[in-house]
Amino acid sequence: MYTFIAPEIKQQSFRLDGLFSTVKGFENEPLYFVELQTYKDEEFYERLFGEIFVYFRQYKPANSDWYAIVIYDKRIHETPPHPRYQVLVEQHLRCIYLNELSSSTEDSLGIGIAKLFVEALTKATSLAQQLINQAREDFPDENLQKKVMHLSKPLYFISFPILL
Repeated sequence: MYTFIAPEIKQQSFRLDGLFSTVKGFENEPLYFVELQTYKDEEFYERLFGEIFVYFRQYKPANSDWYAIVIYDKRIHETPPHPRYQVLVEQHLRCIYLNELSSSTEDSLGIGIAKLFVEALTKATSLAQQLINQAREDFPDENLQKKVMHLSKPLYFISFPILL
């Protein structure tokens, strides 16, 4: 049995954590929406998929494929999505759990910078120094080193508020 209604839907303001958008000429490549989640949020997936579809409506990107990449600091902060999102989850969602990354990926500078979010202050200080040294080794060009250090600086300050 059904009842037909026409509810008003109010649109709230959304802000995406990040979006890897393609440059002109690469519209056949997927878009990557990136969200960092460091606490349990029962409405996270409703908000995430809402943000993505509002983005599609407002910006009308030419890309037909997309992925939502959710970076969790710990798996315990993930709340399972409602079954109504099953198709989206299966086809478009990828989750990364920073505290579960294997040691084989730890040599990646990008992964190391991301792990600053989840490390204890005592370990994060040494990790930050290792990343600085690794950036110097991986990028012999001094200007490129500065760009990498500048990119990681906001993460460093977020990870070490006591040091400020």
